[in-house]
Amino acid sequence: MSVVEFIGQARGVLREVWYKVNMDLNRVATIRQHPVFKTPPQSQMKLRDFDAPVDVGNNYVQRLTSYLQVPDSGNYTFYVSCDDWCELWKYDVDEYGTESRNTKAEESLTKQLIIAFKSWTGHLQWNK
Repeated sequence: MSVVEFIGQARGVLREVWYKVNMDLNRVATIRQHPVFKTPPQSQMKLRDFDAPVDVGNNYVQRLTSYLQVPDSGNYTFYVSCDDWCELWKYDVDEYGTESRNTKAEESLTKQLIIAFKSWTGHLQWNK
């Protein structure tokens, strides 16, 4: 795990990939509960934006992670497109970052499922 010390280091989107994964849609309530996420990713790369590569394989899971700092409070609209199943989660990050001393980030932060979509869309299809 890498640590971001300064906001200037938080650029891009981290793409983590696990290959040859049986993603039974009825096995878990959310993607993040799948046991594959308890293992290290088989591939990692930094993307410029959230547009992940398409048509790169079958039976894989990817997780895209980035920071979004909005200038003002208010209502924001988010969209997703995916092949078979995707979720968009929001984490609240405080001045100390994403982890507290003895707890994992996913256990210690306020997190909220914004979008859960169990179907497929075309690449960049936002209206399905």
